[in-house]
Amino acid sequence: MRPRIASFIAICMGISLCTTAQPITNLIEYTVIIKQDGTGDHDWFKENMEASGRMPWLEQLIKDVENGKLAAYDPIDAKLEQPLTKAEIAGILYFTDTVYIESPNPPYDLEMVVITEDPDISLIDRIKFREKWVWHKKKGLIKEVIAFAPMIASLDRTTGEVRGWMPLFWIRMH
Repeated sequence: MRPRIASFIAICMGISLCTTAQPITNLIEYTVIIKQDGTGDHDWFKENMEASGRMPWLEQLIKDVENGKLAAYDPIDAKLEQPLTKAEIAGILYFTDTVYIESPNPPYDLEMVVITEDPDISLIDRIKFREKWVWHKKKGLIKEVIAFAPMIASLDRTTGEVRGWMPLFWIRMH
């Protein structure tokens, strides 16, 4: 009787392994272009979210992050454990610079002026995804989005050339 039970358990385990999901990778990251720059020989709809859908979604995303409806995480925080504070989010979204301007009136002293620019969401042209991939025998490849990060180009301040793309923050899905 015992060999039959062992055989039954082995068969059940074999069936279970054949029908359940098999992890391919627990963590994979990749970047998707969502706004085409207009160059290249490809169709406009490839690597492009049309502005009529992209801009309202990005506006709402940024608004939800700013007012705390969505938690945002530091782009270098691999574990996504500690949400960014409102001040940290403002530091990411709003460009701030300090300049000194000569006063127009005597004694012509230098006055410190703080310049703050609102975020320009039209600059967000990529989304980085962090996913878990699982192979399911019947359903095929199943991709579970763990988090995503809107990205903007990092420009050389002198030449204006693109040096790379920078994730603003992560938005965790669960």
